[in-house]
Amino acid sequence: MADYWSPLKNRARAICEKFHKRVLFGAETMRAAILRLLILVLVAGCRAPDAGVLSVGEVRGREELEGRREREWGKARLERVGGRLARVVPRPGGVAGWEFRVERGWEPRAQVDGSGVVTLTTGLLAFAGDDDLLAFALAHEMAHVVGGDVRGQRGEDVLRLMGGVVGAVGAWGVSGEVWLGMAAGVLAVVGGDLAVGRPRQRGRERRADARALGWCVAAGYRGDCGERFWRAYAAARPVPERPVWRSKHPGDLERAAALRVVGP
Repeated sequence: MADYWSPLKNRARAICEKFHKRVLFGAETMRAAILRLLILVLVAGCRAPDAGVLSVGEVRGREELEGRREREWGKARLERVGGRLARVVPRPGGVAGWEFRVERGWEPRAQVDGSGVVTLTTGLLAFAGDDDLLAFALAHEMAHVVGGDVRGQRGEDVLRLMGGVVGAVGAWGVSGEVWLGMAAGVLAVVGGDLAVGRPRQRGRERRADARALGWCVAAGYRGDCGERFWRAYAAARPVPERPVWRSKHPGDLERAAALRVVGP
């Protein structure tokens, strides 16, 4: 019987020794590692913040500063090029003087109101890499004011809306159905816009291009600035062009071809 139990006792003793060495010693090591980790965390928390890490407020402050500098730089460039154009562009009645503004925006875009305030985005300033392209963009917007396009567009919008109202009331009175009158009004507005409004607006854009090119040349800018502008815009256009029948603007390459001249 003793010979039978002796190997089992020895085996059990070996298992206990192995457990003590691997598990209990490992547990002691684990406790020491956790203690060292806690010490490191406490030390790291007491360190001064890294100079390369910015808070949310600091990031916003830097963005506002960069945006202000970008607008100031764009404003100075606009004043230089716009002032040169203002000497050759006629000033229509109701416009006390030309004013040039810049607003932050990635999309290359420009707009003008009837009082002679031309606003360009920082995206357009970056797109117009040289002063010839910027001069054409400014002159184009100024041409809309000189040609009375802003007032003309507003007048056409009012007439188109009135036509839709008349069509809606007439269809309602004849049919006696409200939904039919509403449908007739919508069709009158949309149909008038596609058949009359948008073609007329495309004509205004072509005339503004032609006037702008003449003024740019008179101000001393290159005669190919208009063609270069629209070819570059066609290559860098942020959104695809609409079909011509749906658009208020001619195609970019069509405009470039219309402005092709032998310039200096």
